[in-house]
Amino acid sequence: MRTLKILGTVFIIGWGVNALMSSDISTAQASEPKPEKSVSEKIADFPQTLPVRTVKRIEKNVQHWFSHSEHDDMRGTDQEYTSNTSLNHMRFNFPYDHGTSLSINYRSYPFMMKGEHKPSHVKTKEVFLVATDGQLDCGYNGCMVRVRFDNGKVQHFSASRAAGGNNQAIFIDNPQRFVNEVAKHKTAIVEVDFWQYGAQQFTFALKDEKNVTYSS
Repeated sequence: MRTLKILGTVFIIGWGVNALMSSDISTAQASEPKPEKSVSEKIADFPQTLPVRTVKRIEKNVQHWFSHSEHDDMRGTDQEYTSNTSLNHMRFNFPYDHGTSLSINYRSYPFMMKGEHKPSHVKTKEVFLVATDGQLDCGYNGCMVRVRFDNGKVQHFSASRAAGGNNQAIFIDNPQRFVNEVAKHKTAIVEVDFWQYGAQQFTFALKDEKNVTYSS
């Protein structure tokens, strides 16, 4: 009986030791850091299809020059008027407190329409500046308009007051020179004198533009 008890005790002790060793081995294996995956293995873990977001391209034409024609029924001719309004405006005191902008205006020589189409080249006859409010200060002896095209030097253009005593318009004395400069540049700052308010500057975009934006 003693022999059986001893053997039983030895068996139990041996089983416990084996269990502890197995547990230690499992714990050691679990605590060991896993080897870092290679780049190819990481790429393989990515989903086969990635999420796709649709992007919409939006084009918007920004127009700065606007044209219209006026017909002379008696002579059967037309004249084209083209206008560009300043990007900024001034606000003077009452009664000129409605916001004053300046516009560059072309008036062509009279031309004959070819059916429903105008000639391919219509020459500009006059260039005049018009203020929406306030009084342009240009006397009987004329005045000077200062213009800076793009980042160039300031140029001076002599101008004359409008006939009939209209103080909101002045005419450039050399219109073709002005038109040629406008055609070569993208922007302009035009400085004119106002009665009681002195020199004021107005900014113009000289080229029609196309703005492109994207939205989801």
